[in-house]
Amino acid sequence: MKSTQILSRFTAPLTLTTLALFTPISAAELVVFNNTNQSFSTMSQFVPNGANPTIGDVLDLTQDAFNQPTRGAYQTSGSLLFMHTTGLIGDFIWLGTGTVTNTAQTANPTYITDPFAGLELPYFGPVDFSDGTQINATSNFVDGWRPIHGVNELTDPKGVFTVDEVFTVGVQFQLNDGFHYGFAQFSHELRLDNGELKIDLHPLQWGYETIAGVGVSVIPAPSAFSIAMLGLLGCSFRNRR
Repeated sequence: MKSTQILSRFTAPLTLTTLALFTPISAAELVVFNNTNQSFSTMSQFVPNGANPTIGDVLDLTQDAFNQPTRGAYQTSGSLLFMHTTGLIGDFIWLGTGTVTNTAQTANPTYITDPFAGLELPYFGPVDFSDGTQINATSNFVDGWRPIHGVNELTDPKGVFTVDEVFTVGVQFQLNDGFHYGFAQFSHELRLDNGELKIDLHPLQWGYETIAGVGVSVIPAPSAFSIAMLGLLGCSFRNRR
């Protein structure tokens, strides 16, 4: 019922000397989960609304699509969530994290016009990592919320995104043995609900390195067709390198 991919690599060269000395070799594994759970195809967003907030979904990078945290359990280390806020400067969607978890922040801002000042203000979203890029300690990890989308009366009616339609965020989080690195890939979809703009966020694939301190290389996001096929097969597989 789930698809799990594990990519392994040796962190030290395997030589005759090390074999002769019986020196242990630490094998780093990139554990990757494809989202084949139809009931988790769209992440509901947290909406702070005074005493009646809307509780949203949480994505835990260390769990497969069928073993995600209970809705609202955002305190998990290595978890991501989305929040929708409405205010005087417009409607925004933000990417947030669980405890002792950071996301990589871009150094290149996206500009969104402030409806009061009439000026374009810089918003620093998450780094949108391309395939093959390394995510590690040098990836500008910063605590806090990353803007994903903003819309107000001065923007295009569809608003402004800080990421591509399919995007990959880098994550740093702490477990008992230290800081681990991982990634999560999402797609976003615009739709109208009774004339109101809605943005759906779909978790596609996520993963993390099992050895603390070891970076990860981003792998291509799966297509909708490949995810559907994996769901039909109900397979579990391991790839090693």
